[in-house]
Amino acid sequence: AGNMLAKNLSFMANADAAGIVLGASPIDLSEATQAQLTVSVRDAFGDPAVGETVRLSVSDDAGDQGTIGGGEVLEGATNKDGQMKATFVKAPGGEGQVVIRAELLGPGGEVLRETSNVLYLSGLPEGNTLYLPVIRR
Repeated sequence: AGNMLAKNLSFMANADAAGIVLGASPIDLSEATQAQLTVSVRDAFGDPAVGETVRLSVSDDAGDQGTIGGGEVLEGATNKDGQMKATFVKAPGGEGQVVIRAELLGPGGEVLRETSNVLYLSGLPEGNTLYLPVIRR
């Protein structure tokens, strides 16, 4: 019975990967040629979801702004930390902005969760300043 319970828990955690987060560094690629992408997947308990299938894609329809792993789309599995890492490489002359989308795939390639992040190839837009909160104690 213990084995059956473990199977059910494993299935539940798999089907219920609750969160997907996409980090990119840097997001301003005016002075850089590439950004490190990290997709983090957590299960319903907040623990790393290992072996989940993740698809990263670049929103650029023409395919001339940049690539992830040498193409427009890259699929992979999350590691023991619940992460999949990849590199976005800006194409020569790439400008404007691209949206990087991360999708958590279920059985049969069904999209369970998705998130996205914007990369600014020619610098952050005017007036788009990032203000960090000031914390006083």
